[in-house]
Amino acid sequence: EPLGYFDPLGLCPPGDEGKFKQLRAAELKHGRVAMLASVGLLAQCYIRLPFLGLKDSPAGYQAALLVPSLWMFGLVVITAMLFEWLWWKEDPWKEPGNF
Repeated sequence: EPLGYFDPLGLCPPGDEGKFKQLRAAELKHGRVAMLASVGLLAQCYIRLPFLGLKDSPAGYQAALLVPSLWMFGLVVITAMLFEWLWWKEDPWKEPGNF
């Protein structure tokens, strides 16, 4: 660990390593989601899925108003929820973010 217990803002009570690990795991998860969101934001302009009527969907936020895109968005959200609940569980014996 390069920095070990590093809490310059004092968000954790002194010596509370459990809360520190929880905040560290949340920071890693939110960072990964933000990186995937930025890739998705760029990719949606250039990549079109040719099935379920998604080839003709508009780019950007206007795609959320059409039924085929809306169904696909719901499918992605449900899949992400299943992955979070079933497979990507935080193990207290491992480093934060190491699944």
